[in-house]
Amino acid sequence: MSASRPALPLATAAIALLGPLAVTAQVPEEQGPRYDDFLALGAVSVPDYEGAADQQLVPLLFGQIRFAGNRHLAVQGTGLRLNVLDSRQWAAGPALNFGFGRDDGVANEAIARLREVDTAIEAGAFIDRTWSQVGHPTATLSVGVAFGQDLANAHEGWHKRS
Repeated sequence: MSASRPALPLATAAIALLGPLAVTAQVPEEQGPRYDDFLALGAVSVPDYEGAADQQLVPLLFGQIRFAGNRHLAVQGTGLRLNVLDSRQWAAGPALNFGFGRDDGVANEAIARLREVDTAIEAGAFIDRTWSQVGHPTATLSVGVAFGQDLANAHEGWHKRS
């Protein structure tokens, strides 16, 4: 796993900061149209590298564009996901992710002496399962896993997220 990826803090911050802005109405078809497409733009503070005390402000884009039933293109922070399944419970398909690198311009002297980590571009796949009305009529619960191969040879390997 790459030591330069702010994936967990970025995802957590995205949910905390933009979750209320990215709420969509999910009304059954017989009651009216569904409004599942959205786009949210914001900023989030993340560590300079995983474990760093110093923070940096980065732009955050989060959204989804639905087409052909329940198939959709999703933007999640620094990643893109294309769901190819026409299901409201399952999502799966190709994924592309951008990983921040790390140079020697960090405040921590020990970390600055480590080798630089290049920017990663990861291509792979994902699968998610979603349950609706979990404890509340509008609540959902999603669980999934994604993996990607580093195309830019920044970390020369695979990266898995769950």
